[in-house]
Amino acid sequence: MTKLGKFYTEVLPRDLASARQLTHLRLAQLARMHNLRYARAQSEPVLAKDSKLTQLKTELNLAGSYASVRAFLHSLETAPQFVVIDNVALGESQESDDRVDLTLAVSTYYRSTP
Repeated sequence: MTKLGKFYTEVLPRDLASARQLTHLRLAQLARMHNLRYARAQSEPVLAKDSKLTQLKTELNLAGSYASVRAFLHSLETAPQFVVIDNVALGESQESDDRVDLTLAVSTYYRSTP
């Protein structure tokens, strides 16, 4: 098996359902683990022209303390699952002075079906 083939099978989710589980279920678990409120997430598969991979773009909204957000991002970056952080936006929370709202754009990839 080639290095690229091994990357496809061992690192990337195998299909859309696995990619959604990674970006929705796993991120919700990480948020809960770091005491963040998981408000919503929405995903969109994007098939690039002439590519064997489909990108699953996901945007999610979280809220919690700044320290919890930092710990969550660190856990996400060091996790063995392949997730790319595309954008991070922090804002003041309307709920409390010691909380922040996080809008996070992430992507993962899975092998496109022929």
